[in-house]
Amino acid sequence: MATESTEDGWIGRQGSPDERRLSVMRSIGRVLRQSRFSTLTMQAIAEQLGVTKGNLYYYFSDKQDLLLQFHVFCVDISLNILSEERARAGSSADKLQAVLRRHILVLLEEGLGSVMVADLENAPAERLGAYISKRDEFEHGVRDLIQLGVEEGSFECPDPRIAGFAILGSINWIPRWYHADGELTPSQIADDMVTFFLAGLWTRGSDVLTTGEAPSLALRQPNS
Repeated sequence: MATESTEDGWIGRQGSPDERRLSVMRSIGRVLRQSRFSTLTMQAIAEQLGVTKGNLYYYFSDKQDLLLQFHVFCVDISLNILSEERARAGSSADKLQAVLRRHILVLLEEGLGSVMVADLENAPAERLGAYISKRDEFEHGVRDLIQLGVEEGSFECPDPRIAGFAILGSINWIPRWYHADGELTPSQIADDMVTFFLAGLWTRGSDVLTTGEAPSLALRQPNS
């Protein structure tokens, strides 16, 4: 039988091992939304979830394994977002806006941000390599959308690779200053950040630069 505890506690569900692991990581993410991963021990995480440490060790061999699995979990979500947006109708500019916005929300709404800023330097090399390959695939996908936007005439960008690094580097830094109890919601942050990023890419003279409105994705305007 599926069980459910408090809002930030352990949530158990029937299903395959992968589905249960996903449930575990989402539950831990809710705990970490208010905490910093670097200051938590496996025992502290277990206590906040209301389970024994043995429950955690069933899914994660240690804290470093938990960290690596969270990174893979996050990049898999973003790769799925990239695939979905590429497949839909619309311009490359529209698709890039949606990918970046949804990627930011993955970090902030899924409660993964505190984990994603933690260092992976102690992860096993063979497993770290698999994660890096997925991360690079996402980076290349963002870069390709920028390049396509240039080819379509929507963007002006001398080096899509540098633009991609700058944008994703800024996004990856958000969890270091974001606070769940701050004055801006994750949605507001995502909208404002994407508006800022795209302002640096739009072709000079574009209507977007004079109206402040994206072609098809309604973004929150300042003071709204």
